[in-house]
Amino acid sequence: MEERNSTVGSAANAVSSLSRKVIAAAVLVLLAYILIRLCFNFGRSLFYVDPAEAAPGTDVEITVEANDDINTLADRLYEDGVITNALSFKVQGTLYETELYPGTYTVNTSMTIKEMLSSMAERAEELEETAVPETAAFDGGSEIVGGYEGDPEAQTSENADAGSTVQEESESNVSETEIIGGGYEGE
Repeated sequence: MEERNSTVGSAANAVSSLSRKVIAAAVLVLLAYILIRLCFNFGRSLFYVDPAEAAPGTDVEITVEANDDINTLADRLYEDGVITNALSFKVQGTLYETELYPGTYTVNTSMTIKEMLSSMAERAEELEETAVPETAAFDGGSEIVGGYEGDPEAQTSENADAGSTVQEESESNVSETEIIGGGYEGE
């Protein structure tokens, strides 16, 4: 009889242990499902944000100052009601590596964040091109050294020093484009 009780007891312990393992596995699967769903919803909320207004929306002019960054701009756009999620703007602006250039931008409240960032990047390129009218280029006939086009030997002594600095740096295998003395030097 004792043998039978010990067999029944060990079978009960095995079933109890197995049921605890099944319950623990079910709880882990449920927690994993909840966590995955929360992460998915969070990720989706960052990249699929509805515009603040339906089309045609309202045009809003935004002025970006020299010291503004993507976080400052996101907060300003959110406060002005142009976007509905400042965190989404910050994350997308960082991931798309949006460079802000001081100036005035026109955005519409019916634009998505990605459309705003693209529009601002295009406008920033325009502003940057107009702000620096002296674009250095090599036309094959003359070179720009020390900010002056023409023969490097015909420069003033100050500009000749800048030209020699450019020449010395290019001889040391500098691979990045450098602007020295207002001129352009690169590989």
